[in-house]
Amino acid sequence: MRPVIRLTPLWLALVMIFGMRMLQSSTKTPATDPEPLSRIDQVLGLKTVPGAFITDVVSGGPAQRAGFDVCNLIAGFNGRTLREFGELPLFINALREAAASTGLDVDVWRSLNPDAGFRRDRVKIRFPLPTDARIGVELTFQVMVQGIVAGGPAEAAGVGVGEFIDQINDQSVPNLKSLADLDQKVREFVDRDGAVKLTLARWHPIRGSEVYRTGFVTREVVVKVAQAADSGK
Repeated sequence: MRPVIRLTPLWLALVMIFGMRMLQSSTKTPATDPEPLSRIDQVLGLKTVPGAFITDVVSGGPAQRAGFDVCNLIAGFNGRTLREFGELPLFINALREAAASTGLDVDVWRSLNPDAGFRRDRVKIRFPLPTDARIGVELTFQVMVQGIVAGGPAEAAGVGVGEFIDQINDQSVPNLKSLADLDQKVREFVDRDGAVKLTLARWHPIRGSEVYRTGFVTREVVVKVAQAADSGK
């Protein structure tokens, strides 16, 4: 069972009043990255984006009317990313506090379709928002593949941009407590086997009911890593 956070805060209800506009839509990778590479990126040759993934949106509810939808990945806000907080609950709590005091500049990845991947958008909400509205949305922790290092282990294994890392050696990624735990699992498996098995998921929206839902298809790849590449010992 995937862990899901049922978000009932305050930060989107006023969006319908003040509105929001999309800024700087782009599919390009940013030129700079404020955080160091995680172990999963460094060892496997990936560029990943951890975030709060919207799995359910109530049709006609505040979140949907504000422009958020299923299969959106909230990667950061106000120049900070989920990677800085390390785990989803801390990230969501900080986002709520910022929404109630300073407003939000939200970094969102939106699904184009299962084959075309995701587009990066920035949503600017200039006004502090209230804290007491139910917005009708559910979130889960996900890690999206944003880019592949040319010639690296992930490219050789056939990992694709826009896929999500659902499991590592049958260990569910959303069930891990933190990004540090994810990096530790990668270290353990690579040190032991020189390879990791990734279960990769492609998400897609499911319509046709009062509640929007998501589905996904998965496949497995084995990423072989030269021991010399894991030189962090």
